[in-house]
Amino acid sequence: MDINAIARIIAQEVVKQLHEEQPPESRRVAHRILVLGHRNPELERRLRAACEPATDILFSGETEPTQNVDRYVVPQLSCNDMAELATGRAAGAMAGEVLNLLLNGKNVEVLEFEYRTYSDSAAGPLYRLYESYVETLAGFGLTAFSVKKPDFVRCWENLVTEKTIVDAEGQGAPVLQVPAAAKVTPLAGEIARELNIEIQRCL
Repeated sequence: MDINAIARIIAQEVVKQLHEEQPPESRRVAHRILVLGHRNPELERRLRAACEPATDILFSGETEPTQNVDRYVVPQLSCNDMAELATGRAAGAMAGEVLNLLLNGKNVEVLEFEYRTYSDSAAGPLYRLYESYVETLAGFGLTAFSVKKPDFVRCWENLVTEKTIVDAEGQGAPVLQVPAAAKVTPLAGEIARELNIEIQRCL
């Protein structure tokens, strides 16, 4: 047996042993979201559309204490829970769970703030009070749910117009990939510079 074959066998054995020593949780590549609420198919669909494809979405009671959770999500934060949490208190079970996470240094994201449904009817000072709670809660680590934005958007058209650039910006992408032979209109180039969108000719 030659030295290269021996080195290959040793390397394979070392990799195998290292892989076996890692706990399953450290080998996972998916992100894990824990929704603080009961399983809801519509809510799960909305979250899947807003997250990376390999994201595990679990609901309260579906995780073990040893499982790693990357993001905690509250489906809706009621006006009462919001007011309580803004003063460092929690009256209900869900608010208590949120407060416990915040006290343990975890960030929690909110899909919907109930107070926003009253934007047309609430008195101005009352509505501004709840907006101030949003700022206070953000300081505690409780913020609005952030949608994963793509690293780039691809356009297969050979003519890049201002609409193409605006569409890419609407998706939150900082890079627009286009065919190498694509023509970029002067207005599209100007808008891309204004919106800080890089045009890459790489397709």
